[in-house]
Amino acid sequence: MSKTGNEYLRYYLIEASNALRVHNAEYKAYYETKFQEVTLHQHKRALALTARKLVRLVFALLKRPALPSKLPAGGLDGIFNFQEQTG
Repeated sequence: MSKTGNEYLRYYLIEASNALRVHNAEYKAYYETKFQEVTLHQHKRALALTARKLVRLVFALLKRPALPSKLPAGGLDGIFNFQEQTG
């Protein structure tokens, strides 16, 4: 993600990726990998790269004509790998 473009959209994509890394194991692992790769501004850089991954997911979902007609037994949780937060 670059700093050009809509600053509000960028802000909310970063916020969404931050929430996603807390609740999704795949995105948490990706964030931690990217966090370890850099030495300066680790959190911001890892969040920006996680947001970029989220944008690729959203784009791929929007590119599809529609959701599959038959969802797995877990519903959308089975597709997106959501985890419930306890507490």
